[in-house]
Amino acid sequence: MLIGFWAIYKRELKEFAQSSSTYIVLGLLFLIVGIFYHQIMVQFVNDSATAQAGGLFGGPAEAPNVTVFVVQDLFRLISAMILFTIPVLTMRLIAAERSRGTFEVLVTCPVGDWSIILGKYFALVTVGVALVVLSSVYPLTIYLFGRSQGAVPELPIVISCYLGLILIFSTYAAFGLMASSFTESQATAAVVTLIGLLLWNSIGEFSIPDQRIQRIVSQLSAANHTEPFLTGLLTGRDIAFFVLTSFAFLFAAARVLEARRWRI
Repeated sequence: MLIGFWAIYKRELKEFAQSSSTYIVLGLLFLIVGIFYHQIMVQFVNDSATAQAGGLFGGPAEAPNVTVFVVQDLFRLISAMILFTIPVLTMRLIAAERSRGTFEVLVTCPVGDWSIILGKYFALVTVGVALVVLSSVYPLTIYLFGRSQGAVPELPIVISCYLGLILIFSTYAAFGLMASSFTESQATAAVVTLIGLLLWNSIGEFSIPDQRIQRIVSQLSAANHTEPFLTGLLTGRDIAFFVLTSFAFLFAAARVLEARRWRI
């Protein structure tokens, strides 16, 4: 039974809400995304104007697709920013408990290991869902200002991209929580999380002589299961990949927590 889950969840959510670092990190994320989003939109408008002018003079008149040139680039940008944001948000989840000396108090309370892990995890996922919801302002502005020009993003692909963002954030959060459980140093937890996520996304690019092993390694890459969301292709394989890997990371964190509990 998940005894104490809600108490841990509310405690962690309150800490996220009261922590200035949460607002600084998310503020920087939206600032960077906003700057690049502006550049993407300027390039799209210029390309559209060029295509329209070419059509008037008998040249190629094919206008750039707003979904391909804006929405998909925006999705790639936000997912990349999440990768760099997660280490900062997750580094304190368990490492800080140990460095502050509150870990001993926490594990001696009548609260199960899974209650601690899931309470902290879902508090962070709640922050991630809020981030994704707030970022929906970007496709919304594309729709509001583009419908008069016929440049409306394709809704199924937008939904697919944002479901992908939630799955990506949730899986990266599970990885960061696991890394935080290994050490009492928040800096170490952040570095391990960042390097681990970068490697996990890039292993599909490694060159391996054995083609069978190459295919297996490619299927284990997070990037390989992220790209289908860009095309609106929601497959059980990709969704199951993120769900199962999230569970694996949380399971590892729970086992580490259990091992440390017995050492106290």
